[in-house]
Formats: sequence, C-alpha cells, structure tokens
Amino acid sequence: MKPFSIFVIILTSLLAGCTHNDGDIGPLFGSWQLESIEVDGTVDSSYPGNVFWGFQSSVIRMAVVNEHHEHVDYWGTWKLADNILTLDYTHSNADMPPGTSDYRFPPSIHLPENGVVSLSVLTLKGSTLTLQYKNPAGTTIVYRLHKQF
Repeated sequence: MKPFSIFVIILTSLLAGCTHNDGDIGPLFGSWQLESIEVDGTVDSSYPGNVFWGFQSSVIRMAVVNEHHEHVDYWGTWKLADNILTLDYTHSNADMPPGTSDYRFPPSIHLPENGVVSLSVLTLKGSTLTLQYKNPAGTTIVYRLHKQF
C-alpha cells in the first residue's frame, strides 16, 4: 500500500470520529448567533447582537459576549419536537437555587428570568433558525439566528 493511501485511510478514520456528545442531535448542533430580535414586528434596536446559543446533547448554553470579548454563560436544557423548541431554565446546583444565576435566561432577550418556555420553529434550514415566542401578555417575539459552526 502506498504511503498516500495510508494517509487517506487515517484521515478518513479521524474525520469519521465522534464530534457530537451523545450522538448526532440534528441541525441544531453547534453555535448560533442571535442576530436580531423583533417585538410585535418591530426590530429591538437596543439588542446589540451579542448573544450566542450553543446546542450539544440536550444542553443549551446562551453566552452573552461583552465588548472586551468576555462572556457570561447561562445554562439550560432543550428539546425539539413537532417544530416546538422547549427551553428549560429551571436547573440548579449546590450553590445556586433553581432558575438563578447561571441557570436563568440572559437578560435583554425578552424571555422570562427563568422557567420553561416553548418557541415555535418558523425556519430551520441550513444556517438559518427563526423562532417565535408568545409571552403571557400576548406579545410576539421573533428570534433570528445564524449558525456560526
């Protein structure tokens, strides 16, 4: 066998290795930038585009990136069924009560401070994800995300 053939076989084996914890979770896997938020059809001009959603296994991390590239992470779990994305931000650890600190939704994205919310998936194709949330007051919020990797 030629050295190049061996190289190709080794490279193919490495590329086929597991990169998704708990297997392939589908098109949500990876990092998505929340590019814009619309509230009742009007773009929220106060939102700076600095929140990133990361999906792996059943865990979601929303990271708010500050101007000096520091970030604050907010952890929850997610599931997708019948075009409904359910986000659960009620978790806790020994130091933090449920739905507080690292286990709550980030401020400024028009979701409740904590809890379980359901968002309708309007678009999930390629690198585009569009979600819609109707809050208890009847306000419609649309989230437009773009996949980073």
